[in-house]
Amino acid sequence: MNVGDQVEVMGCYVDAGSAEPCGLPRSRSPDGPERPEPSGWRNTCSIQLSSIIVRRPPLRTHPVTPHQIFPGGVSGIAFAPDGALLASVSNDEPVRIWDALTGDLQSTFTGHTGMLTNLAFSPDGALLASAGNDGMVRIWEVKSGTIHATPSRHIGVTAVAFSPDGLRLASAGGDETVRLWEVTSGAARAILTGHAGWVHGVAFSPDGTLLASASSDMKIRIWDVATSGLLASLAGHTGTVNGLAFSSDGSLLSSVGEHDHSIRVWDVAGGTCTAALRVAAPLFGCAWHPRKQTIALAGAAGIYLLNYQS
Repeated sequence: MNVGDQVEVMGCYVDAGSAEPCGLPRSRSPDGPERPEPSGWRNTCSIQLSSIIVRRPPLRTHPVTPHQIFPGGVSGIAFAPDGALLASVSNDEPVRIWDALTGDLQSTFTGHTGMLTNLAFSPDGALLASAGNDGMVRIWEVKSGTIHATPSRHIGVTAVAFSPDGLRLASAGGDETVRLWEVTSGAARAILTGHAGWVHGVAFSPDGTLLASASSDMKIRIWDVATSGLLASLAGHTGTVNGLAFSSDGSLLSSVGEHDHSIRVWDVAGGTCTAALRVAAPLFGCAWHPRKQTIALAGAAGIYLLNYQS
């Protein structure tokens, strides 16, 4: 994605006029006049940063809405690899599995003893890992809801991610570390250090060679998985960075912030931020659709869907 590309934001569960590209005015075209509202949409705003067009349809057009009724909103979200299921977690403990097309609740998994923070599907979709403030990482069998493995504890687990081959799981937490585990046995394989605050997000690149981590130190770090060495440190958020996700081709990395209420999209090769959008409420997690340029965002106001078009 380059400056000048269009970014459509669809299904934003926010008040009219509350979603806006970071630091730039809303509802005006490049030459100044306000743009007319297209038929069937609440409003449109266009700005120069990357010609971001924000469109907001009625809430009923979005199938996934049940989490909006839960106090504290949605803290983590993930698509299954085939795009058929969407898993989410919130403050009220159960892991929930939804039909991604209809929004129907398929199943719930219980076993954590506190607020859940993040989750991730294995590459084959057979397993789901969840992270909780109870310091536990749990790996579930999706079909049965039974526990497959439980790696050792570390302080306040905030994020989990499977490697593309499904053999390793990365987790992050309040001890300012990123840890790598064997999925089958739950044994520890590596500890990555360098963040200066809680680590809230981890994500493997699609080829498995890179691991990105996000922290309350406002930094995103990119690691070499083979050597555990630090490759890059990305700065731009103005508060805690909570969630990360690579696009399906690995060229883009999205990050979301709790305190700056923003999503940022980074060019992985160049280490530059190519687009940013701010909404009205804190954001906690993000996930790219496996076959589309669609990003699902989990936040205090509910679930957002963003469709990026270059």
